[in-house]
Amino acid sequence: MTITEFHPIRKVVVVGSTFGQLYLEALRRCRPGITVAGLLSRGSERSRRIAEAHGVPLMTRIEDVPDDTDLACVIVRSNGIGGSGTTIAAQLLERGIAVLHELPVGKKDVATCLRAAHRGGARFAVADLYRWLPAVRAFRGAARELLAVDRPLAIDAHLSIQPAYTLARLFTEIGLSTRPVSLQSSQDGTLIGGTLGGVPVAVRYATVLDARDTDNDVRFPSMSIHTRSGTLTLADVHGPVHWTPTLHLPEQAKTGAGYEDDNLNATFSSVELFQLQNTHAQILTDLWPRALAEQITAMSCGMSNGDAQRILQVAQLWESLTGGVEFPAAGGEETDGMKRMHIQERLRAAARAAINETHPSKEKEDENLQ
Repeated sequence: MTITEFHPIRKVVVVGSTFGQLYLEALRRCRPGITVAGLLSRGSERSRRIAEAHGVPLMTRIEDVPDDTDLACVIVRSNGIGGSGTTIAAQLLERGIAVLHELPVGKKDVATCLRAAHRGGARFAVADLYRWLPAVRAFRGAARELLAVDRPLAIDAHLSIQPAYTLARLFTEIGLSTRPVSLQSSQDGTLIGGTLGGVPVAVRYATVLDARDTDNDVRFPSMSIHTRSGTLTLADVHGPVHWTPTLHLPEQAKTGAGYEDDNLNATFSSVELFQLQNTHAQILTDLWPRALAEQITAMSCGMSNGDAQRILQVAQLWESLTGGVEFPAAGGEETDGMKRMHIQERLRAAARAAINETHPSKEKEDENLQ
């Protein structure tokens, strides 16, 4: 059953100025055919400066949003995590305005928005720019192909708590049956383990939460799918994507007849399926805006009951993946950009030195030969 039909996006309002300014940049740079009708915020001086910099009207009341607005990007925290985004989204949806709601959105808030979407005949979706990044798309496509021909033995993931919604969505889009869900948290609250659709799953959280700056110290999701034929890995939402085939010894190798084998000669120990080198500046000014623009364009499509069920499924899985998770408050000295660069260079130098160093036993052997 169709809830909404195809509706082109021509007029957009951005709600919230903190992360909303990234949406304004994406709309300006990547979608020139779209008109930004305004920025809706509480009216702080910072919001006024952002609106002025992008040449858009500043709105301070939800009633100020024009009725002919096609899409509202509600970049405000949902009600379930202490914000008012769900309330704003529901009011706009009931007016027939499509809403792209900033993640995460729990199942209670999703249900509220879907009911409002039904009443207003408008499309609702949860924003997830990482889903549209090239590395995630490459991993998703490769994972579907892998799981179509090989059974998953186990899946593990690592991340911090902030982008857990992205991980939940990824689990539902790689060709894996995520039901039934049987997950429990470890005693220390840093590990979620169990099964999804009968497949063993382990999710390790490494989170440092600084109440003064919750947008930093983010570890984006990594995921490894282990099968009998090998392991497919997404190192980060920005890449790379690797395939590591398992080593399979031919019969002649087991009998001492040697290692000359066509399969051994043709199979590499690791294959890079996707790699795109970007600086953090390039990610923020180019890669993310492009992903946001694609996400906004996709809001033109209609919404079916099946789409609504998938949104609910992701919200439910997100709650299962984060239930019982605990993380320490930030402590010690903050690692600034220069320190991170210094650490990176030290690691690179240490790795090179380790590769080139001579083993002590080799040094002793050389001495005895002299």
